[in-house]
Amino acid sequence: MTPRLPWFRMHTEARNDAKLDALNDREHRIWFKLLCLAAEGEDRGAVDYIDPEFVAMELRVGVDELDSAISRMVRLRLLERSESRLSFPAFAGRQYEKPSDRPEATRERKRVQRLRASAGGVTPMSRHVTPGVTPTEQSRFIKPIGLVDSVDSVDNHDPTLLSEVLSQLASGIQDPEQQ
Repeated sequence: MTPRLPWFRMHTEARNDAKLDALNDREHRIWFKLLCLAAEGEDRGAVDYIDPEFVAMELRVGVDELDSAISRMVRLRLLERSESRLSFPAFAGRQYEKPSDRPEATRERKRVQRLRASAGGVTPMSRHVTPGVTPTEQSRFIKPIGLVDSVDSVDNHDPTLLSEVLSQLASGIQDPEQQ
């Protein structure tokens, strides 16, 4: 099994964001790479900025270019900067984690999907169809013994065959009171 790669949500409205449009192409690339670093870190949404040279090397840009881009992003409020850290102020609100995104939930969803597929696309019943009637009583009403095994085996376009099957069904249903 391949390891789960870290990821983050990128919202489509980013293409129309005025603050991002204010960045030049190089600054936008730096913003995006910083966002990737922030998503990979222990404290998601923040980048340790203790060593600017290390971060510049990670982003494959010069230290001066990085510092200039960061200053611009801070002025535009795309980033917040402290002495040792850069953080994206809207990261937590946009990178919420739904319980259904967790690996356990994904596995369970896939297991149920496989069960449905193996049952021919039919979801197994987890409750009685008729309230107050036991499954044994239900089976007596649903399919009398010796009659048609499947609705699919009845040609719905042949009225003679259909009426014959219906009369068999009607004669095969017993009144529970008579037993």
